Amino acid sequence: MAVIGGIVAVTCAYLYFSGAFPLWESLHHGFFQSLSIVTSNGHTTAGYSDWPFFVALLLLLGSFFGGCVGSTCGGIKAIRFLLLYKQSVREIRLLIRPTAQIAVKLGNRPIPDRVMQAVWGFYYLYIFCYCALSLALVGTGLDLVTAFGTAAAGLNNMGVGLGDTASNFSSISDTATVLLTVSMIVGRLEVFPVLLLFHPDFWK
Repeated sequence: MAVIGGIVAVTCAYLYFSGAFPLWESLHHGFFQSLSIVTSNGHTTAGYSDWPFFVALLLLLGSFFGGCVGSTCGGIKAIRFLLLYKQSVREIRLLIRPTAQIAVKLGNRPIPDRVMQAVWGFYYLYIFCYCALSLALVGTGLDLVTAFGTAAAGLNNMGVGLGDTASNFSSISDTATVLLTVSMIVGRLEVFPVLLLFHPDFWK
């Protein structure tokens, strides 16, 4: 709630102070658009492609945060970011006290190291897929802004791109469409189930 609330607040404030909208419209569009993109709802309002680029980039990054685990939202999911944050704090504390036994906890429950390894593995694979997809989309002829925004739209299943695909995806090539189709499957199934299909041990 804190992260999403912060994204909404910054979006609304920037839309207002940049002169894009008057106060009420800044609140209305900022609130709706922020929640729509972060939760991968896919709806846009009021010429989203014409908004200040700062807002578009903020919402694009917010789409990686996603919603709660177990929801139908896209993205990496809030619980994984929380665990990664707690693990980072743990590593800093271990640098100060190398022999300390410090557990990552959610509430009062310690999180097994096996779970943390899975979270780190997922995070690495997700970011790797995003970078590889962005590079592939640039290879199809898209500019950098459009490629990075469109890759996020596909992998995070948010349905809203950036640059040339901010309003629709009709301008991209057939090759890019196929890449995005695959990325949507990878993002929706959260990477690991797709990779299992290509592992020899799975078929033994």
